[in-house]
This record gives sequence, structure tokens and C-alpha cells, in this order.
Amino acid sequence: MVCGKGKKTYELRLEFSKGVSGQAELLRCVLTGCGIPEGEIVEAEQDARVRLSFYTDSRPQAQLLRRKAAGLGLQGVTVSFIPIETRDWQTRWKEDFKPFPVTADLYVVPLWMKRSWKKKGTPAIFIDTDTVFGTGMHPTTRFMAEFIRSKRGRIADFLDIGTGTGILALVARHYGVRKITGIDIKEEAVRTAKRNFKNNACSPEYVKAADFNRFSLKAQFDFVAANLFTDDLIRMRSRLLACVRPGKYLAVSGISLENYSRFREKFDTPGLRCAGVIKKNGWAAVLYKVKKGGECEKGNTDKLR
Repeated sequence: MVCGKGKKTYELRLEFSKGVSGQAELLRCVLTGCGIPEGEIVEAEQDARVRLSFYTDSRPQAQLLRRKAAGLGLQGVTVSFIPIETRDWQTRWKEDFKPFPVTADLYVVPLWMKRSWKKKGTPAIFIDTDTVFGTGMHPTTRFMAEFIRSKRGRIADFLDIGTGTGILALVARHYGVRKITGIDIKEEAVRTAKRNFKNNACSPEYVKAADFNRFSLKAQFDFVAANLFTDDLIRMRSRLLACVRPGKYLAVSGISLENYSRFREKFDTPGLRCAGVIKKNGWAAVLYKVKKGGECEKGNTDKLR
């Protein structure tokens, strides 16, 4: 959401201990089941705690969601309802959103720090913090960024499904990709991504608000990135694979460790070779190479981390 001027904003916050397998994905499913768009759920980590937040201008909506979340009786989860003065919104983001490495040699930095950061000479992508569509702090985003980095020099074109703020597209550009396509179901997310592209002097080939399940995309790409829920990845497998050029790469993330075995059982096909797996902080990501001949090569997994 975008916080309007002259209005009070309300935060619904769910906090829990880091490292509880599947907890974040479960709570995200709870929130989306209550009608909250996935792209408007903000995840942040601090010390040993993980926080999921949703921001709204509607006090009744925030109170209703708090009652629903609290009524589930989830062990180890603290549910809070916090009013925020709109004038404090940007200050709040500046407190919560600090520069962090999205890969071993690339930082994500809030836009308001752009001038001072550039003086350091450290490579970075700069993200608009005025809107809530994800900052890249979620570990699954960093998994995907590492996959992109691992294939630098071998990617001519890139498709980002659920582009959000455009972070992964900007990571791809940093590592030499010049033809970038982004799709997100939320028009507001696409507007945010376009601002971030402009602030980073990035000119993508194509960025559109569209439902990937219904969108006709005739082109194929060297690298397709899909950071989604486990069941969505399984359901969209055929469409995802159809977007990948034979011999090139599909990276998927958003898979909780509890769902990892089920995901691999449902998703893997003879035409895919697992080229990389990252597991950390209760989450997993998989990099596949789409085989040219369709014959499966088993036992050839490169674990990156």
C-alpha cells in the first residue's frame, strides 16, 4: 500500500523466533487467506526475531485482522496492532530499512542514502522506501540474487515473475544482463518497480502488470526467476518451463524447508537438471537447467550454500 497524506496508518505485526521451519510461510498464508495481497506483506529480521507486517489506512481492517490472527492461537507468535502517524512513515522506514548485502559484492540501499552511499564507491542498487512491496531483505530474495550472480556472463535476457520492487531485475542488470522483462499482478508494484529502474538508470525491455497464469508470453529467456509460494510454483510449473530457453536456467524460491521434499517430488521432471540448491533460515531455493534433449541427468547437484 501507499500511505496517504493526512491519514493515520495502522500496522498489523506478527513476530516470531527466527529459525522456526515453515513459520513465515504459514503466517503469510494466514494473511493472504484474510485477503491481504502477498506483495503488501513486509518481512524483516532483527536479532533472533522475524517480523511480518501489513500496513493499512483502515483501523477496522487492522483490528479485524489482529483478532483473526490472535484467534489462531499460534505458539510463539506475538500479534500487535500499532497506530503510526503518517508524518512518521518515512522516518519509520529509515529506521527499519538499512543497507544490506543482497549478494557477496552488491548492496541494497534505500534511495534516500543514494548520494552519501555513492561516495563510498561500493556497488549498490537503490530502492524507493515510500511504498511497501518488499525491500529484498527476505532470505529467498537473496537466494535468487546469488543464483543470478553465479550465472553472470551467461545470461542475455531475464524474466522476473512477480517483480515487486524490481530488485532481482536490478541485480540481473548489475551482473551484465541487458534485456530485462518484469511481470507483477499488482499495478502499484509495477509503478514502484519502474521508479526504481529509473533511479538506477535501468531501462528494461518490458514491464507490465499482468497475471502470469493468463498472460501470453511468446518469448523464451536465458534466466527466469520466480519467487512465489510452493503451491503456486507447482501449479505453474508448465508455464514457467515454457518461458525458459533450452539449455538455460529457471530459479525458484519461496519454498519452506517443510515443503522442500514435496516440492521436488512434484516439480522435478526428466527435462530438468538441478544446478544449485540453497537452504537457510527455514527456506529453500532451487536453480534448474532446462536440458536441450529432455533427458534427465541425475546426481549432478551443485549446492551453493
